[in-house]
Amino acid sequence: MSDDIPRVDWRVAEAIGRRLVRPGPVLDAASRDRLVAGLRVAARRAVALGEDAAAIAASDAPLELVVDRPGWVRANTLLAAGLLEPLHRGSGPVTPRDAVAAAALGAEIGGALALLAGRVLGQFDPFTPPGRLYLVAPSIVEVESTLGVVPRDFRLWVCLHEQTHRLQFTAAPWLAGHLSGMVTELALSDDERGLADVLKDLVRRPGGSESRTIDDVFRSPAQRSLFARANAVMALLEGHADVMMDRAGASAIPTLGTIRRRFERRRSTTMLGSRLGRLVGLDRKLAQYREGAAFCAAVIDRVGVGGLNAVWTSADLLPSPDEIGHPDAWVARVHG
Repeated sequence: MSDDIPRVDWRVAEAIGRRLVRPGPVLDAASRDRLVAGLRVAARRAVALGEDAAAIAASDAPLELVVDRPGWVRANTLLAAGLLEPLHRGSGPVTPRDAVAAAALGAEIGGALALLAGRVLGQFDPFTPPGRLYLVAPSIVEVESTLGVVPRDFRLWVCLHEQTHRLQFTAAPWLAGHLSGMVTELALSDDERGLADVLKDLVRRPGGSESRTIDDVFRSPAQRSLFARANAVMALLEGHADVMMDRAGASAIPTLGTIRRRFERRRSTTMLGSRLGRLVGLDRKLAQYREGAAFCAAVIDRVGVGGLNAVWTSADLLPSPDEIGHPDAWVARVHG
């Protein structure tokens, strides 16, 4: 659709990411089997608990995949390729220079994915029907050991968060298309900086500048506006999942309070204290969790869970960037 959209060699991205990623804790075969089985049990139990907390009925089960870190890297290169590659249809032929640039950009993205793979515990992919739930087993084991929490409780807690994402996209079947549309809109925008510049800035080191953040790569008013709208949606999704995982876990996870306190300390430290965190926006991710959770808690306090669930009705009822910080404004607009 546009010759200005950068090509990425996703095979290179996957190969580099899988080569550079840290493998995580080493378990014997019997321990791995117990871990995988336990995570699958927790994932299925989390569905019923999440349905009650969120007042949303689950659809047909997505694929529930327990993966290692290289497996997560592969899943995300396939996901990104699926979202971005269709934008090249109708563009000009690939030149040798294009191929070299695509490989270089793929290598940079692969390196970023390798770093992120050690921090991700789970992920719900709504873009691959009927949906895919990934649980990154070595990362879950590593974090629960670091925090010193009860493994069975922690694994259920993680699954509650990810299964809440599944419920969100069940309640709003239009939402995946809405998010992918934002990606397309950004890719095809005619701003002074093309998507190639944005992608390169996202994956390259900040060149010694400690103040540079992910926001700095979006410079035009149109890009900033779109990014703000996308950020508001992500804040809603992550904050809603955080609120519901605690509501659902209140009666099912005896050590919930301990897990939340220790995880919040870790989340703040790992997301805010590293160059990677500033580079790829983990500091903004932390803000999304907190702002979105505060929004959802405030709305529930005013109009209940059922009133909050109006956000899944249509894109028009999603909170705006301003409303995420002012839930009363959303309640007034939606509920009068």
